[in-house]
Amino acid sequence: DEFLGIMRPYDEARDLIRTLGIQNFDEYEHFIRNDKKRAEGLRIPAKPHIVYRDKGWTSFEDFFGCFD
Repeated sequence: DEFLGIMRPYDEARDLIRTLGIQNFDEYEHFIRNDKKRAEGLRIPAKPHIVYRDKGWTSFEDFFGCFD
């Protein structure tokens, strides 16, 4: 999958983002924009809400694990 550039499944991407400590979309965008090679290597999409729309996506709060 990595060689082909296939994105991680939603659950894996969500867990990875939480492990990286990214807590909101602004931080996520900053990471994607400023560390493109790493983001590509981690196989995470720039627009997770679109890529994972029918693949487990519920909300940004769920994705980042930040609930009030």
